Amino acid sequence: MDAVFTDYLFPSPPPRRYVDISGDGYLGGDFPDYVTKVEGIPTQTEILIFLRREIGQPDNGRLIKHLTTFESGSWRVDNLNPDLRYDVVCRYPGYKDEIMSNIKPFVE
Repeated sequence: MDAVFTDYLFPSPPPRRYVDISGDGYLGGDFPDYVTKVEGIPTQTEILIFLRREIGQPDNGRLIKHLTTFESGSWRVDNLNPDLRYDVVCRYPGYKDEIMSNIKPFVE
């Protein structure tokens, strides 16, 4: 007997809706106060930025940017929508991730 697939068993996913993340906001860290550090020393690390929305909202958890900081630990991501919020994850091998949640971009 051949398998029969019907819509009521496997419904189609809803159409994808995208959130406009562009704007004049930025996230980042500048020397000396807001750089990535390991054991107090400014260090080059990996940064991941995710869009933070309410659960079930379009693009919640979408990876916005993946970057490597400068050796000084400084980093910056421009052109973000300042009306949205973001989760920032800092990674360094051998250490637990540092997570900053629900961050609002700065506007100059």
